[in-house]
Amino acid sequence: MSDYFPPELLFEILLLLPPKDLIRCMCVSKAWNACIRDGRFTKRHLQRTINTNSARTILFSLWGTIYPKDFFLLALSGDDSFSTAVEIWQPLVERRGWGEISILGSCNGLVCIKSTENAEIALWNPSIQKFKRIPFTPSVSSPQYGFGYDSTNDDYKLVEIEKISTPYSVDVSKWSWENITNGSWPYCVALSYEVHVYSLKSNLWKKIQSMPSKGLELVSKIQFSNGALNWVMSDNNMSIILTLDLATEKYGEFYCPVNGILDVSIELEVLGGYLCVCILNYNNSEFGIWIMKEYGARESWTLLHSSISHLCKRYKPLVFSKNGEMVLVQSESHPGLRWFDLEEEVDEYTETRGMPPHNGEATFVVGSLCLLDGEPVICTRQPRVSRGESNRRSRPGLSISGVNLCLFLLVVIVLISLFVFSLGFELIL
Repeated sequence: MSDYFPPELLFEILLLLPPKDLIRCMCVSKAWNACIRDGRFTKRHLQRTINTNSARTILFSLWGTIYPKDFFLLALSGDDSFSTAVEIWQPLVERRGWGEISILGSCNGLVCIKSTENAEIALWNPSIQKFKRIPFTPSVSSPQYGFGYDSTNDDYKLVEIEKISTPYSVDVSKWSWENITNGSWPYCVALSYEVHVYSLKSNLWKKIQSMPSKGLELVSKIQFSNGALNWVMSDNNMSIILTLDLATEKYGEFYCPVNGILDVSIELEVLGGYLCVCILNYNNSEFGIWIMKEYGARESWTLLHSSISHLCKRYKPLVFSKNGEMVLVQSESHPGLRWFDLEEEVDEYTETRGMPPHNGEATFVVGSLCLLDGEPVICTRQPRVSRGESNRRSRPGLSISGVNLCLFLLVVIVLISLFVFSLGFELIL
């Protein structure tokens, strides 16, 4: 039998491995390294991961700890249980130790984070611990951000929306007591929104057309879905979802399943690639999750879950279970994660081993090889040892011992040899 191993076959076999194992495989040979670094491989691997609902991880950023922000990564297995949480390092260093690290958005395994201490922004892949710093933004105030992928131009983009308040005066001679009773004053403020877009491909910021506000205010997070960034614009009586197509950089809008924000809290999320609106009614404590099955179609809004929130607290949907019958959610008032059963309409707490007893922010992150050529994340402090854990704790991240690496590569080579042998045997027959 020939010793020749077809590159196409190697390509298909490596597609089956998770990102962390692929990083190790890059050390095997130049051929393996080149295959994994190939842009076509990165895209195929990401698409397969999304289609098979595999390499599911939850990035947990803790609040109220002794450090500015601790990050833990939890992997979801095929039976929807969690592996032991692993503490990982984030790339932005708080030099004075009092800053916060906020998550601006996530897409295709990349997480966009910002430091409140020095306004640094970075794109970070926690699955492979690579990152890239983003140039400082043009804004001077406290803008809102959205992060997503432009598939037309194969480019990741960060959008910054800054609210501009412009005072203006009215004709005092036409101003009367009736104006006071109606809430009008001689000096008013006009709201507008300036928008800047950062391109990872060009590594530059640029200003685009201002956002059409229609007299409404941005009241939700900015979420990426179907090639566009989406957010809720609202006042007391009216709500719409405004969109920005990342390829054309044009605005659009469509119907929101709730009108106005009077006695109602609205938040925008993404679940399984679908846009979701989470609504909490303060009058009757009812909490509902609406999901848009067909993007942009008003009639496709479907009530996915409804319950009574006794503490008037929201839940953040994160990911569907493997069979799609449950939704993993996080409560804004209680630490930990829960599974919502969509058929039985009951919820159950799920155990997350290795997590300290603190609340925080959970973000769903799919495992990917995006940003493979980025800078490595370097540890800047000793890992914290939680109660009940041994003091001999291995350093989190991608480092493994030489013995483990040899054993892993030996297993991979044996599997490939068996696959080739069986293929050759079938050809002989």
